[in-house]
Amino acid sequence: MILLLVLGLAACGTTRTVGIPTPVACKVSLPDRPDFAFDGLPEGTDIFTQVTTLLADRRQRIDYERQVEAAAVSCS
Repeated sequence: MILLLVLGLAACGTTRTVGIPTPVACKVSLPDRPDFAFDGLPEGTDIFTQVTTLLADRRQRIDYERQVEAAAVSCS
């Protein structure tokens, strides 16, 4: 009787759970690329306007890249 009890408990102790990773499609929508002001500047614009516009575009591009990175991280 004790032998059956020991074998029964030993059989329960050897069971293993194996997790199989299953790929899941990521459904995250990327933010739309904004229209940057520098791309629309006419030729011959003075250098001061170009620099001011480029500085504003830089901030806008950094913000856009952060949004894209956040979308990519949420997918993983």
